[in-house]
Amino acid sequence: MQMNEQLNELLPYVSKPGRYLGDEVNAVKKDLDKVALKVALAFPDLYEIGISNLGLQILYKVLNDRDDIAAERVYAPWDDMERLLREREIPLCSLESALPLNDFDIVGFSLQHELAYTNLLNMLDLGKIPLLSSNRQNSDTLVIAGGPAAFNPEPMADFIDAFLLGDGEEALVEICNLFLQWKKENSNRKELLTALSSIEGVYVPSLYSFDFTTTGKIGAIKGPGDNEKKVKRRVLTDLNDAPYPENFIVPNIKPVHDRIALEVTRGCSRFCRFCQAGFIYLPARERSPEKIRSLGQKALEKTGIDEVALLSLSTGDYSCLEVLLPELIDEYDHSHTKLSFPSLRVDTMTPGIMGEMKKAKSNSFTIAPEAGSQRLRDLVNKCITEEQILNTTAEIARAGCQSIKLYYMIGLPTETKEDLDEIISLSRAILKVGKKEGKIAKITVNISNFVPKSHTPFQWARQDSLDEFKEKLTYLKRTMKDRQISLKWQAPEMSILEGVFSRGDRRLGKAILEAFEKGARFDGWGEKMNYTLWEEAFNKCALSVESFLKKRAEDAILPWDLIDIGINKSFLLKELEKSALGEETEDCRYTNCFACGVCDHKHIKIESFKNAQLSHHVRTDELYIPLRKKMRVKYAKKEMARFLGHIDTMEKIIRMLRRSALPLHYSQGFKPAPKVSFSSPIPLGTESLSEYFEIEIEKDISPENILETMKMVSPPNIDILEVTALQQKEPSLSDVIEEEIYCITIPEEVIPGTALSELTESFLKSTQWPTIKKTKKGERTVDLKEIIKSISIKKKCEVEMVIFAKGGRKIKAEDATASIFKLTENEKKMLRILKTNTIFIESFLSQGHKKVA
Repeated sequence: MQMNEQLNELLPYVSKPGRYLGDEVNAVKKDLDKVALKVALAFPDLYEIGISNLGLQILYKVLNDRDDIAAERVYAPWDDMERLLREREIPLCSLESALPLNDFDIVGFSLQHELAYTNLLNMLDLGKIPLLSSNRQNSDTLVIAGGPAAFNPEPMADFIDAFLLGDGEEALVEICNLFLQWKKENSNRKELLTALSSIEGVYVPSLYSFDFTTTGKIGAIKGPGDNEKKVKRRVLTDLNDAPYPENFIVPNIKPVHDRIALEVTRGCSRFCRFCQAGFIYLPARERSPEKIRSLGQKALEKTGIDEVALLSLSTGDYSCLEVLLPELIDEYDHSHTKLSFPSLRVDTMTPGIMGEMKKAKSNSFTIAPEAGSQRLRDLVNKCITEEQILNTTAEIARAGCQSIKLYYMIGLPTETKEDLDEIISLSRAILKVGKKEGKIAKITVNISNFVPKSHTPFQWARQDSLDEFKEKLTYLKRTMKDRQISLKWQAPEMSILEGVFSRGDRRLGKAILEAFEKGARFDGWGEKMNYTLWEEAFNKCALSVESFLKKRAEDAILPWDLIDIGINKSFLLKELEKSALGEETEDCRYTNCFACGVCDHKHIKIESFKNAQLSHHVRTDELYIPLRKKMRVKYAKKEMARFLGHIDTMEKIIRMLRRSALPLHYSQGFKPAPKVSFSSPIPLGTESLSEYFEIEIEKDISPENILETMKMVSPPNIDILEVTALQQKEPSLSDVIEEEIYCITIPEEVIPGTALSELTESFLKSTQWPTIKKTKKGERTVDLKEIIKSISIKKKCEVEMVIFAKGGRKIKAEDATASIFKLTENEKKMLRILKTNTIFIESFLSQGHKKVA
């Protein structure tokens, strides 16, 4: 049996099979026999998290633009899929070609946070790749990793062959080229690793050793040849001309961020002292407004997604924002596309930006004060004032915003009870202003626990203990009792674990392995995190959690000292000193250079398009007088598409319609939506040759042209079959569909042929057949004899069933089959159900509609 067939057999038994389908619009599937190198881009979290990751989409494009390289994706399986893979001894495979992980030349993991470490080990284990780098042979897959959590690589040093630190667009290509050369030369693995270490940005842990003192401190770090060679972070010097996806992969199921991401700036020079990203991505580099507009337009055309987000660590600091926004909002309003700004600081909200936001009809806004008191905001260099926060609240309330999310940290250095009280008072003040100036009736307050990060001024600071975090959260929950304020918080146990790994060393590798073997998975998910299990792992490995959270001496050797991100340690120490004094460090883009060490002012430098102009885009759309013409479309939902739920199928079709550029008629109001209606949903796992949806268009286009247009952009396994022109006041689909015909294949191991005949005959001879029907309102008993019009055996193990489709008599074909043939829940999942036809009411068919197939 083919590997993809084995995997497909598992899908009926998992909670969300859409995670494992692949075959998305814009996914790249190459002939693996015709490429020289196979790379798996691995994301150690669920599909709906990983598919939203911009970095992975960029690297997917970069590698697949090469004819000799195939890049495929793999995501962490949820526990139901993991259990099935282990029970049936099926390896973890890629989405595109169902290739086992250990058949790839390179597997590259994106480490976005430290709580994904056990997921990474689980993916290696399921992919049949040795967990320990030291156990891998020449023929084994090369395991690399990058991302923010790789900037202290030491906790995962035992498992990763090489880390890529910094921007990957150029460096990953160099790694691939070197690997291809190594394959030709047939050298040993150690030679490959040594050669990789010569690429700027690549750290090979096995080439370095750490000497620890008897007290657990690092005495020395020895690099290749016993020297202390540092690994320099890779920096992309020209962001504007860097490769960027236009053909974004369109997800099969709803992702955590369902939008096109346009990166306007990489890096931020605000120097917020707690923010690791603000230091490891310096200097700030921009894309031109013309490039951003072009990328956005092409992505919209090729995906059909209806939201674009301008991404940056601080989008409000993009130097051309006030030039770019009016053009984008005008264009996107015309195409019914939402424009969002996920990261705007209150001190960047100019009247111009606020006015454009109002046009963009944004109904929610995020403010991140980080601390309630001015003292702590100054300490972390988030030097926005309460007046600025409240003024911004008033402006966004007047602009029509209806909800506000606030983000604070607790556990910051020198924090007191009074600082916690100021979180409460500031939140209430924001709510009061929002209610007074607009329609903001509720705010959400999100509390995170401060975790000191490597390569920041607070890398030497102490982290609060578990008990301290719990005590502070309890105080806030008890004190901030307000029906109009929703309080959310991060589990302190997760923050403690994150803190251990953020500043830990390679001794932690044994504890990570121990926790994985004990069953640790998805530690970043509250319902899955088992802190007791981790305590047991640390104890078994004789490691003290407190030792990793304590304050570090300023002259101590730190585990990440061998990583050179470009910032001088003296600059970080100066920032630590300024934090204690509450002194501000301004944005170096608009003041003098602070000599942090990142820029060489030749190749690596701030890249800005300040004062750039953007030509006004004159639309060439044909002017027409809108009319409303109604069409009914018949489509088939086949093969793997049967594992998409009804809502996900609807989303696929709506995005297909947007890609088609047909002049759809939209509803009116705050959030216009295309006028599309669908026939009743079919159950997950059911195929169909006879599904319908109806659309309204604003031009007189023939059904023939609509059919051909849709066929060109239809997603995989969604086949457009017919288009029928309707009168405007036709009855709805639910009113005109009378019957549905199903072909049901029942495996012989479930019911032998003789028993199939006997049970069918028993149903036909009965006068009543009570069965339980599950509805949204609960269970009720129905009579199948009133619902099933006919049932017959067509072939061996194949039953045809005609089910009435009107009113409350309708029932799922799988439930009817299970009742008639006395199937268990497990046996029901083994059915193969195909809806072959939909029967319309006779009077409707006689009205002479024009149909094109």
